[in-house]
Amino acid sequence: MKRGQAFETMMLVISVIVAVAILGILLMFIGKIGPFGMTDARTAMQSCLREVHTRGYGLCMKESVNFKAGDIVLRKELLMDVPIPETSLTFQCKDKDICTKDLISLDSKGTRINVGSGISAHIAACTDGKNYAVTISRDNQKVSEDCLSAVKIK
Repeated sequence: MKRGQAFETMMLVISVIVAVAILGILLMFIGKIGPFGMTDARTAMQSCLREVHTRGYGLCMKESVNFKAGDIVLRKELLMDVPIPETSLTFQCKDKDICTKDLISLDSKGTRINVGSGISAHIAACTDGKNYAVTISRDNQKVSEDCLSAVKIK
């Protein structure tokens, strides 16, 4: 069977379209992972909140989360893609080593996290189905305990 010149050209165009689509999907996954397994705080908090909201209960923890110097994490900003009422979410930072004005501080209303200088910490998000909490700590065990006590899960 003889094929014309247009067949070869169309095969080339189709293969380019497929390659670009695969590249787009791969870049999306690589962007979520972050460099060397480190995740930025905002992305980690959003994914944990999404995970516990989907389940309807429980705890999600992320280790080695990067807080960038000068960053501000707003409560309403975290909930843009997650259907949780803004008043249901509280932030907690009880670790005396990092919860200082110079490193990580919370505002008095509990609506934002202020990062003074860059730091790596653990975060946890949890819910009892109605109330949600996000906690920050350097201690892996303490971060989960603080989160669960914030929403009163034993």
